[in-house]
Amino acid sequence: MNGHLLAALISLIFSLSICFVVYFKAPKNITRNVYVVFLLVLSFWIFTSCVMWSINNKALAVLLTKINYIFAAFFPALYVHLFYTITESKLKKFMLFLSYTLALIFLSISQTKLFISDLAPYKGLYFVPIPGPAYIFYAICLYIVVGIACCDILIKALRAIGQEKTKLLYFTFGSMFGFLGYSALLALMYRLDFFWADIPHDLFIIGYIGIFAYAIVRHQLMDIEVIIKKTLVYSVLIAIITGAYFVIIYLLERAFSIAAGYQSVPLTIAIIAIFSILFTPLKNRIQWVVDRRFFKGTIDQIEKEKTLLETELERAERLKTVSTLAAGMAHEIKNPLTGIKTFAEYVDKKHNDPEFLGKFKSIVPKEIDKITNIINQLLDYSKTDRTSQKECDIHCILDYVLDLYSNEFIQKHIKLRKSYNSQSPKIICDENQLKQAFINIVLNSIEAMPVGGTITVETKDIDSTLEISIIDTGKGIPKDKLKHLFDPFYTTKDKGTGLGLFIVHQIIENNKGRIEIESELGKGTGVKISFRR
Repeated sequence: MNGHLLAALISLIFSLSICFVVYFKAPKNITRNVYVVFLLVLSFWIFTSCVMWSINNKALAVLLTKINYIFAAFFPALYVHLFYTITESKLKKFMLFLSYTLALIFLSISQTKLFISDLAPYKGLYFVPIPGPAYIFYAICLYIVVGIACCDILIKALRAIGQEKTKLLYFTFGSMFGFLGYSALLALMYRLDFFWADIPHDLFIIGYIGIFAYAIVRHQLMDIEVIIKKTLVYSVLIAIITGAYFVIIYLLERAFSIAAGYQSVPLTIAIIAIFSILFTPLKNRIQWVVDRRFFKGTIDQIEKEKTLLETELERAERLKTVSTLAAGMAHEIKNPLTGIKTFAEYVDKKHNDPEFLGKFKSIVPKEIDKITNIINQLLDYSKTDRTSQKECDIHCILDYVLDLYSNEFIQKHIKLRKSYNSQSPKIICDENQLKQAFINIVLNSIEAMPVGGTITVETKDIDSTLEISIIDTGKGIPKDKLKHLFDPFYTTKDKGTGLGLFIVHQIIENNKGRIEIESELGKGTGVKISFRR
């Protein structure tokens, strides 16, 4: 396969890959939108170029060339627009106006022979465009407009600090590869007979995209946060390194064959084998550098550190929870014990006092019940760590819980609305734990509507996530208290222990789910629980 065509195919794959990553991972803003459009235009331009170079049909090649340069007319404008979405500048409005005006001018002449005069075979490619008299002005304008924008961004990068400086420098550094790639393309189009025309310009596009890919993974370029998963990213990086390795071997072999002037196939194979042997240590060294740079160590070292950190984090969280529970339990049990102690101190003196005995019989059992209730809930919490998970139908679990309270709904004039829209409600979970969690949530909703109201229970599928919503029309919770709802012993009720939602939160997390609460005073509260399948 021709080197130009091979490099073009590789750059097409890279360009589309980065385009999809940016589209699905980047925050929805103008920078993301412009960059996605730019990459799509670039990908289409590369694709049509590949077809032109590989088919022996001039009529189709002419049609593709005209389509190709409709998109090419907007390259400088999109590139400049991308630059000025990441930073503010006094030149921004002028540069955008100038670049898009030039784009429209070149678009108007891109379909004429003034822009591309003809197509002809060159360097083993079927059809390579021959520039018309107006094309040189397009090239000059591209260099000037993009060059001014690059200089403007570089000046701002040198003045910036921190992450902003890094992002701007990567944009400008990547642009250097863009300039080099376009220069190689010009050498090819103008049939310049020197080494630059022999270098596939798409190699520079691969370099440009590679810089952006590295910046996205390593420095959250364009605010894309990529969680580096060991197996996937390591495999992709090694594939890229290996691909670049073979491209280098190919180019060196071609350069050697041109310099030596040989055409023997066995000799070519022998030369490639020699270069492969010589470059294997280099490839291994590059892989080692990637390990150190991306993962701060080799894969085995990272795995060991990850395991140790997870163990330490789990231990720290456990100690934090235990200390919080101990402090809260001491406070909650101290109050009823104080009351019991007071009665115990007076029992010898007032055991014949009917009024004292009446208060004793009324208050002491209630205080003991409070202590018993706190201990029972703590025992329930201790059980949340031991899960017995299996495939369960979430609709069946919800129906079971709602049936338990059917009489209470009638007595308290509460309407129940069920909207089960999930088409695949089965998840892996501990059925009894989830029943306990939903019982607690529904009970909270009932207690929030003493004079009646409506409870709405919904399920729906969002991509690969099952989402359950339990919404009431109760009195609501103040916004400043929402962030404390999952804290142990924190309650908004007069008679609550503050352990209910804390245990619910633990249960949902143990079953690999997520829980959120939204509320508005006077309108009600919504509990949203989601499980990834």
